[in-house]
Amino acid sequence: MPLALRCLGNKSWLCCDLIFLAAGSVLVCLSENFNLASTMIHIFWILMSALGLSLSYVKLCSIVRWGYSP
Repeated sequence: MPLALRCLGNKSWLCCDLIFLAAGSVLVCLSENFNLASTMIHIFWILMSALGLSLSYVKLCSIVRWGYSP
């Protein structure tokens, strides 16, 4: 979660993209052998990576629009 909230200082979208892709892939694999606990964990990771991506997008839009980084 600290990485998704940008507390670690990673400026790349790649990390959040890979977490999103990995958690989504595991969810697809879970369709064969359903496990509620694992499904909930991977949905949490998808939400955290989506949050990180949306924060990156908002920051990028503010840089493009106003010319500075908040």
